[in-house]
Amino acid sequence: MTMKLLDYTTEDFCLASLEAQDRDTCLQTLSSRLNQGGRIEDPQELYRALLNREKAESTGIGRGIALPHARCEGFQGHAVAIAHLRRPVDFRSADGKAVDLVFLLAGSSRFPGTQLRILARISQLVHNPSFLEGLRKASTPSAILDCLRETENALR
Repeated sequence: MTMKLLDYTTEDFCLASLEAQDRDTCLQTLSSRLNQGGRIEDPQELYRALLNREKAESTGIGRGIALPHARCEGFQGHAVAIAHLRRPVDFRSADGKAVDLVFLLAGSSRFPGTQLRILARISQLVHNPSFLEGLRKASTPSAILDCLRETENALR
């Protein structure tokens, strides 16, 4: 059975036209969003883990996309927040392009294999130009989810 990103995100975890001044503000906002949605207990723990990951190596993969990810001890499952940024921010991507699409993955440190499978699924999705175009045009969280649902159904 193919892993579905839809199993790890909700409309509450999707942000259209997110206003973020920089990478750190973006990561903090998305960490807080996962906390508000009841998926993590300590958004600061996740935020610190994400910053440590960024210090080790940028999660900006190019083409305006970033895949920040971290594992936390107190986190029981996995969750993905998806954001389209109103104005691109610098993630120190290899291609030098600022990022306007962010897929933040928070996961349990007890299940690293699941996190790798989710990252692989995101990587598969972001290689679909129509998916990226749809996300960039989405003006609401439900439009982001609709774009994801449509793309995942087409990839069966």
